[in-house]
Amino acid sequence: MLVLLGGLMAGFEAHYGYAPDENEVVRRSVALDEATSAGLVGLGAPGELVGFYAVVGEVSLPDVGSGWFIDSAEDVVAFARDGVRPAGVSGALDGGIVVFGTDGGGGLLAIAGVDGRVYRLREGAFVKTMYEVETAGLEVLAADFPGFLRYLLDQVHAAAAPLPPTA
Repeated sequence: MLVLLGGLMAGFEAHYGYAPDENEVVRRSVALDEATSAGLVGLGAPGELVGFYAVVGEVSLPDVGSGWFIDSAEDVVAFARDGVRPAGVSGALDGGIVVFGTDGGGGLLAIAGVDGRVYRLREGAFVKTMYEVETAGLEVLAADFPGFLRYLLDQVHAAAAPLPPTA
C-alpha cells in the first residue's frame, strides 16, 4: 500500500492543481497494551481487527476517494467508552457494532457483531449509544475485516492509477 501511495502522490499536484495532504499508514511504535486489547475485545472487535492494531497504529488517506481514516486502537476504545461513537445500530440492521474509522464524507466504518461484516453507515441519527439507520444509509463494504482491507487497497489502487495532468 505504501508503494501505491507513493504513486498517487507523484502525479497528484499536476492532476488536481494542489498539493496532497499527508496520506499514511502509521506502524505501531509501541506494543498494543493489554488494557486497550481487552477494551477492543470487550467492544466485540473480531480477532482480525485486534491483530491489525498489533501492527498498525492508524491509517489516514485523505486523498483516496473522499478519504479513508482508520482510528488508532486507543481512540476506538476511548470513543466508545466516552460515547463519542455509537456502540450499536438499529433500523436496517440491529445489534452491536465496533466503529473503527470514518470515510471522510461523514460516514462511519463499523464492524457488526451480528454478522462480522464491515459497513459504511451514513445518513443516520446518533441517539445516545445507538446509530439509527435505514437501508439507504447502510452499505456493506466487505464480509469481514480482512475483506475490508482488500477493499481499501483496491481504492488506493484506483486512486494511484496514472493521473493525466488537467488542462
